[in-house]
Amino acid sequence: MDAFKSKILFAGMALTLLTGASTPITDSPARTQSGLYKGPVVEKRVEGVYPSSTVTRGQEGVSLITFYVDDQGVPQDVTAAMHAGPDILVNSAIDAIKQWRFKPATLDGQPINSGLLEMPIYFTMFNSRGNAHRHFAWRHRKALEELKEGNLSEAIELANAALTHAYPTLYELAFYYELAARISRAQGDHEAQRHHLELAELSFDDSVPADLKVSVLAARVVLEFKESAYGEALDAYARLRKLPGADGMAARLQKVVDRIYETAASTSVITVKGKIGSSGRWREKPLRSEAVVESTTTDIALIKAQCDDRHMAQPFHSGTPLKIPASWKNCRLELVGKPGAEFTVSYQGDPALPAR
Repeated sequence: MDAFKSKILFAGMALTLLTGASTPITDSPARTQSGLYKGPVVEKRVEGVYPSSTVTRGQEGVSLITFYVDDQGVPQDVTAAMHAGPDILVNSAIDAIKQWRFKPATLDGQPINSGLLEMPIYFTMFNSRGNAHRHFAWRHRKALEELKEGNLSEAIELANAALTHAYPTLYELAFYYELAARISRAQGDHEAQRHHLELAELSFDDSVPADLKVSVLAARVVLEFKESAYGEALDAYARLRKLPGADGMAARLQKVVDRIYETAASTSVITVKGKIGSSGRWREKPLRSEAVVESTTTDIALIKAQCDDRHMAQPFHSGTPLKIPASWKNCRLELVGKPGAEFTVSYQGDPALPAR
């Protein structure tokens, strides 16, 4: 679905809610091995309410809302997978999506449940574009200097103080989370680094400069490659290449991409060690059609496959394979459980690499 923008006037200020879906909500047909699939189409949109308390304080935020559309065209399992900004904006985003209505997805003309959809919803103010509060800018700059000098404690203290003016914009949140990712990398905490990079990217809007976006996505490519999360690395690389001014960084990362293709082509089984993140989830875009997850803990509840036109979930049992049908496209594996739970994933079968 193309992003749309609606303006709301409140207290003399122009506000905007922006939405966009990573899984297209369109009626464009796609031929699968099980039939002709057509995705859900929006028939009724309801705008989220920008709460007056957040407006008067100048607060902004973004929420990544996940849901699927049932065979009656009603959004189901509407939740916030991630968010940046005040919690009250999350609730407003969820309430709005619950009121949307769709022409349901179809398979050979018959209504079916859609695959899982992800939609970021932004609450932003037009009069705050591209600027940082001087309090934030000074502490952010000093934190980077301390981090470069190896003074980790000082960098953390300055980063924590950077947002103490309490009402950050998305512009500031993007810079803050990129800084937090650098600190997490210096601490050797890869899960926290990934989480902060995800939040930084979620905070991207038109006010965020292209060089910061390139830096965030390049760090994501390198991190996912080191963690053997090859599908996620290729996805981040594809997003990076679409950014203006990214050609130089894309060329420098080409060796990483080549290594991924070589590994996938020469290895019959890809094994990845993982840990449930602070959000209670772990996701990876597998390069192969079958996944076997093993864990000695009982803290993992569900294993899911989330694809463009299907999704499935089953209770987690260590060693039980999850087989993704060949007709299911653009899939991600997701584990849901207690933060910190560790596991090993083995991907088997033929490589499912995107075209270069």
